[in-house]
Amino acid sequence: MSKRRDISPDEQQLWKAVVDGVKPLRSDRVKPNLSPTRLRPISPPTPQSFSEFIPSKFRLSQKSLRLNSLKKSIVIEGTIDLHGFTRDQAAEALERFMSTSQRLNRRWVLIVTGKGAAGIDEESLRLKKGVLQDFVPSWLDRHSYYVVNYITAKPEQGGAGALCVHVRRLR
Repeated sequence: MSKRRDISPDEQQLWKAVVDGVKPLRSDRVKPNLSPTRLRPISPPTPQSFSEFIPSKFRLSQKSLRLNSLKKSIVIEGTIDLHGFTRDQAAEALERFMSTSQRLNRRWVLIVTGKGAAGIDEESLRLKKGVLQDFVPSWLDRHSYYVVNYITAKPEQGGAGALCVHVRRLR
């Protein structure tokens, strides 16, 4: 415990100046009744509610589970192939493609990025991903007015080198 020190006359004068214009709160406010009869014991979480303790980025939402089960029945209504595009060219092409797809009321479109250059990153010793394979998902995340959700395509549609994108409807 620290020992209290005496307040100097200057500090007392400063404090009086600070609290000079302060008015006390109204005393007619209703105070909450916290009697023991109103308190209920907390029950332990049920097995269904354990998911609320898991951070959302690790939790599978019902929406993502539905999307994975829908993967079998998705009908692709438009496709863009970004092979050979630079990041800037891909951004322009995606903007035009997604805007057009939205205006044409397409529900699902396929964006083919390719798998990129294979190899191992020298610094992190991890498998390299292609430039567009990293760029396109981040572009889709930033442009949520075009996108409801997206998933990796089926193997016959391009697998890890393509994305099935659920296009948001215009309102």
